[in-house]
Amino acid sequence: MSQFLIEQIRYLHEEIEVIEKAIAELIDEKVKNKKKNILYDYAINYLVEKIQEKSQLLLEYYNDEDKLKKEEMLFLSGKTGEDKNDIWKNYYERVKYIRDYHKKTNIKKIEIKSSKLYKLEALKCSKYKQSFSPLEKKGKYKKEMASSHNRKRKKTGDNNNNNNNNNNVTTANINEFKEMDYVTYLHNFTRFIYIPRYCKYRNEEYKSYVENLLNYMISFFEKINVLVDCKTTYKEYEDDFYNKFNNKEIKGWEKYTYDLDFYCNINNKLYASEGTYQSYLKCKNYDNDLKKYLNKKYTVEQLEEIKKNIEKEDMNLARCEYLIQLYANILNKIIQRTIQNIPLKTSIYN
Repeated sequence: MSQFLIEQIRYLHEEIEVIEKAIAELIDEKVKNKKKNILYDYAINYLVEKIQEKSQLLLEYYNDEDKLKKEEMLFLSGKTGEDKNDIWKNYYERVKYIRDYHKKTNIKKIEIKSSKLYKLEALKCSKYKQSFSPLEKKGKYKKEMASSHNRKRKKTGDNNNNNNNNNNVTTANINEFKEMDYVTYLHNFTRFIYIPRYCKYRNEEYKSYVENLLNYMISFFEKINVLVDCKTTYKEYEDDFYNKFNNKEIKGWEKYTYDLDFYCNINNKLYASEGTYQSYLKCKNYDNDLKKYLNKKYTVEQLEEIKKNIEKEDMNLARCEYLIQLYANILNKIIQRTIQNIPLKTSIYN
């Protein structure tokens, strides 16, 4: 190898300085071009990752686990041979080796890129474009939240109708579920308090919906804040949720499902009202369910396990709803911009 390890270390330090200068220039341009903030964030992040890679390599060189740097230092100081002072001998040997190496390989001198080249590379090669879908317009709008919502609303209605019919109860008090346009959805998608608990309990469609929606909002938040420690933000929100949930401060989730008035532990279902609950208790299905329940002969430990599973499911749904609301507050400007950008004729989701 033609370069000393020490020379490579010097080269890496110089390169990092140039990249830092490019980052400073990008920050100045970002201030002047506020509409392209996200683009510049991605470019800055690209260069920060470059610095991290080179710094990691420097750290390995300085740790010198293979002792190569130590050997080079001894060589340069002329302490590798029997003679006490081999500095000039080593120097000329190294010069000869480098000349021979370059004659054989014809390698051009390594040049450090300018800050301008690094800046252009960062603006071109960052993950900015591929991070956003065409509908998201490079982080300007949120347009991928509604289709699953519409399917969810329709299927929730079907599921609840099926559950009630299976128990021979009336469905007169269940409102018809209809699809809504995207603008209406964006105005209302965080109003979980208005969705009855009986629609949520043991409803896989609803569970899947809130989990996917939360994942999307977290992902979108991370994509438009590449320079922010988003994991810390998430942990703060989650800790805040657990604190409030344990203190019964989450509206709509003050009680676990098994403590609600219309919960039946015989068939592990939550009913919409006193009328539907009493209708079930008076029908033949109740007698059959009761016999099955008694035949299982649950132990105290098994009953406690059932309760813990209910608590776990309740907490998961409450957590998703709560975090969605918090992320919606942070992303409110983008949500409002999305609402204003949607033409009326294209706002209906089929």
